[in-house]
Amino acid sequence: MAPLSVLPGRIRFENPDVVGKFRASKYLERKIMEAKNRAKRYFKTLLNIAAGAGAVIGGTYIFSRIKEKQDADTRLERMEQIIDEIAVEDEEFQGKKFKAKEAAE
Repeated sequence: MAPLSVLPGRIRFENPDVVGKFRASKYLERKIMEAKNRAKRYFKTLLNIAAGAGAVIGGTYIFSRIKEKQDADTRLERMEQIIDEIAVEDEEFQGKKFKAKEAAE
């Protein structure tokens, strides 16, 4: 079957069973368009599913990054608090050591 003509959106085939037979030609055109529309519908469904999955994965990733940043900030604050406590204890220890040295002299 060689193409008789190719027009935008239409393909007519040269076939002795179809040439000159309006109903057969219309039937083939309708079947071709149905197959094309079915393919479009399946492709659209596939794209919708892929977009939904991408949105879920992207949202989860962003949420996990925010949670990770908050956890890191909490850990840093706790480390700073521990360092401050150690510094205060060290100052107290140095003060006691100095007083003990003065008393010994």
